[in-house]
Amino acid sequence: MGDFNDMLHAEETIARIPHPQWLLRGFREAVDTSGLRDFKFEDYQFTWEKGRGSPNWIREKLDRILVNDMRLETFGDAKASSLEAPKSDRIQLALWPLKTTQVNRYDLARWTRQGPILTEWKTSDRSDTKHED
Repeated sequence: MGDFNDMLHAEETIARIPHPQWLLRGFREAVDTSGLRDFKFEDYQFTWEKGRGSPNWIREKLDRILVNDMRLETFGDAKASSLEAPKSDRIQLALWPLKTTQVNRYDLARWTRQGPILTEWKTSDRSDTKHED
């Protein structure tokens, strides 16, 4: 999730001058080559703007969430939304990672035999705590 300062498709901008096709194609190829795909978010899609209320008002989708197949399988029910920030030229993105994979009984039993994981997490910030594996 981040500010990529580029767009995947021509529809991701509303401006008087269209975004160059070679830039769209280059960013799309970089995303495809890296094995990532765009994770859609709900609500307002343009995450940056300039010149609101003027004839030169520009709106673009420059921020996005990119995921690989493994994350999409694990968090396929995740939701993302845009949140308006009235005093900024950016729209914020919020992500709710809802895990969709089920934990089978074998894995659950294996994890619980390894010890009190929650207790270890709670005490791991204390410098005097020693953990034995």
